[in-house]
Amino acid sequence: IDAHGLAGVVTASGAAPWTLVVVREPHPDREGLPAKTLLQQELLKHGVLFNGSNFICYAHTESDIGRALDAYDAAFAVLAAALPDGVEQRLEGPPLSQVFRTVT
Repeated sequence: IDAHGLAGVVTASGAAPWTLVVVREPHPDREGLPAKTLLQQELLKHGVLFNGSNFICYAHTESDIGRALDAYDAAFAVLAAALPDGVEQRLEGPPLSQVFRTVT
């Protein structure tokens, strides 16, 4: 995250074996979640299934962890290059939409 200058955009929190990765959208007033979608798209290209959480277990080898870290590095590079206004142009499908919303 820090290596790609995304500290203000992406956060990772939680404790092993479960961490949560949150992506702050560059334009929250727009419809959809294009930045999160781009991160998910790019991780999938590298064989990492991402829905916002990471579930790590003893079945994962050092190689598995290394592959996931390499995938995140590549995906973060794409996301950083696309921000703030080129995210939608890099999507290969429609952006994710928010499922749960708070009503005030």
